[in-house]
Amino acid sequence: GLFCNHLIPDVLAVPVTENGWSVLTLGEQMLVRQDTFKGIQGEQAWLLPTLGHFTSQQEAPVVITNYAGIDLSAMPNITVSDAPLELPMHVLAKEAMSSSFNLLQGEYKVKRTRNNAWTQWRVAAVLAVLVLCTSLVDKTVTLYQLKSENAALTSEIDQAVKSGFPNIGVYRNVKLKLQYELNKLSKSGGDASMLVMLDQLSEAFASTQVKPQTLRFDATRTEIRIQAQGKSFEALEQFRRQAEGAGFTVEQGAINNRDDNVIGTVSIRSVL
Repeated sequence: GLFCNHLIPDVLAVPVTENGWSVLTLGEQMLVRQDTFKGIQGEQAWLLPTLGHFTSQQEAPVVITNYAGIDLSAMPNITVSDAPLELPMHVLAKEAMSSSFNLLQGEYKVKRTRNNAWTQWRVAAVLAVLVLCTSLVDKTVTLYQLKSENAALTSEIDQAVKSGFPNIGVYRNVKLKLQYELNKLSKSGGDASMLVMLDQLSEAFASTQVKPQTLRFDATRTEIRIQAQGKSFEALEQFRRQAEGAGFTVEQGAINNRDDNVIGTVSIRSVL
């Protein structure tokens, strides 16, 4: 019932000796590692004489690391290095753990078993990730659109403010700056502020359909100077009469035709 994902020959679990052999015994069996990927295994009774026949034919002595603790003095033409005695399986286990070689290759390669629980929840997890990604993309697009709309609205507000207050100067908070300018207008000229005068003239503008093209307020004279546009001379004249009827002093300047309208300069002064 054991499952393994790493399988190596027993002789390759014996520690390797550089330019030599390594010897280890398991009961009556002897394991001899002769190189990185070379070794032999067999019963000690016949394998030792076989190895002795081989070493006797070598020109130089064969270096042998002895992990078995057995007597190798009868073997000719060898140099023995006795390793510290440890349990054979302990020696084999340490070498096997460090080995990168694996017999389980090709058609014998380990096929990982899948987690059934993960298989059941995989579709749900993928769908959850897709929903999350879609939501993030949607929110990113929405945020980009809102930023673009906010930038366009800010530009329109700046244009409108500079059109109504050409000399407003630099500001950071348009709301506070406009409130400051309106307060300044409402307090200038005593009881006859610009806002009060425009409120009193609203009916005259509406009934005559005269529209101010430009507007300037002189606080010291409590006077509004406008370049007024009307449909006819009679419209400007009617506006003058209504403004005077509302208690203002009105002085008209030059009046000129422009396309289908007339343009005239009008000064409106409060008598308060």
